[in-house]
Amino acid sequence: MRRGNYVAITGMGGLGKTELVTQYAKEYQDHYDGIIWFNARQRILAAEVFELFTFKFGLEIPQTQGGKLLTLQQQVAWCWLQYPETQKPVLIVVDDLTDLTQLQEVVPKEERFRVLITTRQQHLDPNSIQERPLEFLSPPIALELLQKQLGKNHQRVVNEPKTATEICEFLGNLPLGIILVGSYLREDFGLSLTQMLERLQKRKLAETAFQNRETINQTQLGIKAAFNLTWETLDTQTQYLGAFLSLFSPQLIFWYLVVKVIEFEVENEEKQLIWTKEELTTSKKRLYQVNFLQTGQESPEAYTIHNLVRLFLQEQLAEVGEKQPILERTFITPMILVAETLSQSPTSEDIENVKTLVVHWEDLGKRLIDEINEETAAENNLPVSMVADEIFWVFEGLGRFYQGEGLYQVAEFWSQQLVKVCQTLFTGDHLHVATSLNNLAIFYQSQGRYSEAEPLFLDALEMRMRLS
Repeated sequence: MRRGNYVAITGMGGLGKTELVTQYAKEYQDHYDGIIWFNARQRILAAEVFELFTFKFGLEIPQTQGGKLLTLQQQVAWCWLQYPETQKPVLIVVDDLTDLTQLQEVVPKEERFRVLITTRQQHLDPNSIQERPLEFLSPPIALELLQKQLGKNHQRVVNEPKTATEICEFLGNLPLGIILVGSYLREDFGLSLTQMLERLQKRKLAETAFQNRETINQTQLGIKAAFNLTWETLDTQTQYLGAFLSLFSPQLIFWYLVVKVIEFEVENEEKQLIWTKEELTTSKKRLYQVNFLQTGQESPEAYTIHNLVRLFLQEQLAEVGEKQPILERTFITPMILVAETLSQSPTSEDIENVKTLVVHWEDLGKRLIDEINEETAAENNLPVSMVADEIFWVFEGLGRFYQGEGLYQVAEFWSQQLVKVCQTLFTGDHLHVATSLNNLAIFYQSQGRYSEAEPLFLDALEMRMRLS
């Protein structure tokens, strides 16, 4: 990679890296002939590249060249060579990068592409990436942000400057925490900053159990305290909706999809809605009002959830008692049923119909992979009501989707993951293990990779004979 064209904004969660890059992209969009946004945490970057060229440019990505199968990296390189000529540079934003090797596999080589990265990692390759650490806000900037959240007509920061500074320090001068506190203060005009600070301090004392979690550090405990204070102001129906939304991938939540999932479950299970339609709309607006939801890049009706906020919402999901399995089933059932009904050779219409679900399948699949490598389901906030058949179909659906798109390298990844998951979950001979081996063999056979397919076919056949 070329050092001059790669800049990484680094820092811990909650600093506002994504927001900073978003504002930069908006302010300087005229400097570029196109801005491409990839989310690296929830998606496989290569899959996002393929989707860009397949859906936006209508290209059919070649699988072979000169009679030889192209590697994933070669396919990606071919895609970027097809990108239209431009007069100005093209900005590629890779948000929340967790694996530097992914970046090396998918970034274009041409000088006209500029890559802007956000990541929690530090000390990246100094020979290829200019690293710009984003640390805590300076006290004046933190105070300015707090005042901005309250609005020009609110004088509490002016009247209590020392306490305002202490609140920002309590929050580690992190933008997310300040934004959450600002939302809380806007709701209670009579609350002094001294009272606000006291509430935060009391709430943090109740968060000591959180200190053992690797995902939360001492500074972020302040944000957790701010989150919980706001959470307590929400009505029950809004709390249920917040907990429910934590089951979706936080990067792109189309509201129509949320409504369809809820209505689907009620229609097919003959259950009562947890929300009326009016409550659902009101609760969504309320979550947006307190900054638990933010508008996304795709459309006004697409929302995102900050990763830390999602983590806090997942914690609340575990606290809703008897409603937890209802919320989980409401999310899981339609997701799995669509995966089950996806044809093994899906048409372009089939692909289009499930496209908005795939990001949520992938998020669930990655969470399952992480969980299977852990000892208990509770520690990773996985839907505890998932059964073996449903876990199977998460991965099978992803494999079929990407194979239907012609993205065979990505389909192979999910098919391989299905085999690993089944072999981990089911010791000894099991129908799901045999089926996953057989499906991977069929995939290799369709690619002309007969030497890889044959032993898998034999293993699957022998296992099924032992099970019969």
